[in-house]
Formats: sequence, structure tokens, C-alpha cells
Amino acid sequence: MTQEQFYAEIARRIKVIVNDISREEYDDILTVASIDSSWCGTQGTQADGIKEWSEWLHGQFALWTEDDGKTYVVDPFDEQYMEILQTEGTYAFVTYTATSHGEPLDFWFEFECTYDENEQVKIVWNVNI
Repeated sequence: MTQEQFYAEIARRIKVIVNDISREEYDDILTVASIDSSWCGTQGTQADGIKEWSEWLHGQFALWTEDDGKTYVVDPFDEQYMEILQTEGTYAFVTYTATSHGEPLDFWFEFECTYDENEQVKIVWNVNI
């Protein structure tokens, strides 16, 4: 796999993830990436982690809405908010600045991306608060 192919696959998958979050189709994320194990608890599954994360997101939006009266969402994917910060061989670290109604949110997504000798791309994502 060339670096260009790796980056294209990363971009494709991050677009899927952000658009799934935007549509609140959280379970679909697991078809292209894993959530960081910190969301899964000691005995939890990836599905548990996604559920925990989505509850956190909705809780965060509810708090912000209560504080300032605006509704919050995660906008659909926009390539300009994705940045590949570090690459080394078969590894890339990528961030995506989430927005709501075009305004950056107080968190961003982080993606640790790798591929193996069989060119299987693996992505683990998290949120940085």
C-alpha cells in the first residue's frame, strides 16, 4: 500500500465516522473503526464504548444548550477540518475538528491509523476534550 492509498483510505473512513456521528448512526462507526478502549470499561465491548461515548456527547450538548440556549450538533464531514499530524511508515495520527453549525466545538476527534503486512487498515478513534 502506498502512502497515497493509505491516506485516501484514512480520509474515506474518517468521512464515514464523522457523517455517522452527524446522523446519530453511532453503531455504524464500528464498521470502519474501533473506539478507544477507555470508553469501553473493564468488561465492555466496542458497542458499549460507542453507547457510552454517544451518551457523553448528548449530555455535553444538553449542558451547552442549557448554558447558552443554542442547539448543538456535529456537522457533516468537511475535509478542511481534517489534518494528518504525524506519519511514520505504516502509522498516521490524524485529527478532525468537529463543528456545529459551522463553528468549531470545544473538542476534536483523534484517529490512530495503522495498516499491517496484509494492507488491512485499522483506525482507533477518540475525542480530545
